[in-house]
Amino acid sequence: SLTETAINACKDLVASKGKVLRMPVKVYDKKAIVILLSIIAIMALALLIMAMLFFRYKHKKHKKDNNVMFKKMRRR
Repeated sequence: SLTETAINACKDLVASKGKVLRMPVKVYDKKAIVILLSIIAIMALALLIMAMLFFRYKHKKHKKDNNVMFKKMRRR
């Protein structure tokens, strides 16, 4: 088509000057990468805090149950 003809004409023109056309390198948006990394870091931190609270709650509950058992044994 007309577009392909124009592209080939440009390539021929550049080649006649002794140069080579290269496809443009993908440029990543630095701002988007920073935002994505910060969101991932916040989610990881939140997950860590939730895990710590869960294990702390579970440990306290288990410890509390043991104390009740020992109190019952002392009363007998």
